[in-house]
Amino acid sequence: MAQQHTVRLSVNAPGEGPGAAGDQPFEDTPAGQRARVARLLGLLRDMPEVERATAAVNAPYGSSSWTSNVEVGGRSYEFGANQADDAFADTMQLHVTRGRWFGPADDGAAWTPTVINERLAREMFGGQDPVGRLVEEDPPKIPLREPRPSMRIVGVISDFRRAGELEPAENYAFQRNNL
Repeated sequence: MAQQHTVRLSVNAPGEGPGAAGDQPFEDTPAGQRARVARLLGLLRDMPEVERATAAVNAPYGSSSWTSNVEVGGRSYEFGANQADDAFADTMQLHVTRGRWFGPADDGAAWTPTVINERLAREMFGGQDPVGRLVEEDPPKIPLREPRPSMRIVGVISDFRRAGELEPAENYAFQRNNL
């Protein structure tokens, strides 16, 4: 059985980190960062000893985390969150129990493709199937804040434990980060 390793790569701005002597061929913009990550993933995938590579905003089993909430129908739902690429579920061997993981079919969508875990699905939708449901947040209480795009639930995964199987299950959602 192959060993699985998590490798964390930091995307530094020009002039920072290794190779800062001017050999950074990417712009310091979101598009430039995406290009850097895509190039690093390509280089990793080309290595014969690497079976799979993926990208996420927060690396699993790490110390960084992201929590979010959404208010729907006057009720607030809190959850751990992450943005991940199309290969994340396969690389991390996540089990999709309903629907699908996001992918190229979601390109150009007017909503944010979202995969939630079973725990969050039960809390938000009870016994109803959440796949295909559009989650539209209540209007912001702070008028200066822009409303977030609607989330469309495209899939459900088994309960996800960000820091490993010994951590208690929590509500969790993944949103697509299209590299």
